[in-house]
Amino acid sequence: MDFMPSREPKPCAICHASGHGCCRLAARGPDNMFGLTQAEIKSIAKASGLTIDNFAVADCASRLLIAEAEALHPALARTLNHGRRLRLRVDSQGTCYFLGSDGCSLPRRARPIFCRMYPVFVAPQGELVLMLREGCLAQEGAASPEEVLARLGQDEKSLRNLHARLLRLSAAHST
Repeated sequence: MDFMPSREPKPCAICHASGHGCCRLAARGPDNMFGLTQAEIKSIAKASGLTIDNFAVADCASRLLIAEAEALHPALARTLNHGRRLRLRVDSQGTCYFLGSDGCSLPRRARPIFCRMYPVFVAPQGELVLMLREGCLAQEGAASPEEVLARLGQDEKSLRNLHARLLRLSAAHST
């Protein structure tokens, strides 16, 4: 891949350099990946110069993932279109296609919104919630979702803006 990655937040860079990280999905593999919206697919293709067949896979999401998406926000389940989804490609070990030695090879603005928000999400009632992941250095010893965001170089306002955009894109999505 010839495009330049964005600089990773320190906890993420350390985690990925150690062979761990949220972009390695070994435990559940692609079973826990949300679908991509049409706008995200276009953004990734433009930033990477790749066709959709290079970086995305069409498959069926599990009922468990659909239920989890509904619980996070009903609009998110639309990217799973009754179980059908387009998701990022992963290798046989569950590693994201775009994960390189320096982290994600996509510019931050072109990454799927869910990836840019992870591990903090906005619940339907509006509160910030952590998606707990064992070994996440950004979460280790953090007292609040806001502290995790700060460790990742984000703030609540930018996260809420990303969340609102994700909901708009998901609501308008069809596969």
